[in-house]
Amino acid sequence: MTVAKSHNAYEQGETPTWAWPVHAFVAWLATILGYITRFKSARRFKPDWRDSWEDLRQSEWLRDQLIAQGVAQLLAGKPLHLDDKQIILEPPAAYGGPCPRSPFDMNRRFLTIARWAADPQAIIRERFKRLTSGGCPHRHARKNARATSPSLRLEEESNRARRCLSSSGD
Repeated sequence: MTVAKSHNAYEQGETPTWAWPVHAFVAWLATILGYITRFKSARRFKPDWRDSWEDLRQSEWLRDQLIAQGVAQLLAGKPLHLDDKQIILEPPAAYGGPCPRSPFDMNRRFLTIARWAADPQAIIRERFKRLTSGGCPHRHARKNARATSPSLRLEEESNRARRCLSSSGD
């Protein structure tokens, strides 16, 4: 085999058999480096992510009011109407607790708001169903504890505790 013949074979796409492990290793290394690059860029977040805290607080406040009014309508036996004008726009100073510790936690709470916006009636009916289910409703507190804001969760737990105590005393 001459040098000219092996050079022509390489140009025609025929690689020597010893070269395929090198090509496979280089392709694998390029893929891994691409994954690492994408992973590093996914972990970065803007330094001003805390600027959205007030908007998140207000959105959760409005959502919690609509849930409370919707459940109250269903408990009263009325049809569910979400066009109620009795909403207070500004949340109280103590509402919502502190700013989330990480942008990932804030993102999770924004995703909860987005799920609410996608189908609010289903969420209200699910909450109504949980409240009116048989037995002590306190057993449902842990299941959806992360899905609600801290102040609403505290209010629901106190209502559940009162309901459990009143039903056990009868």
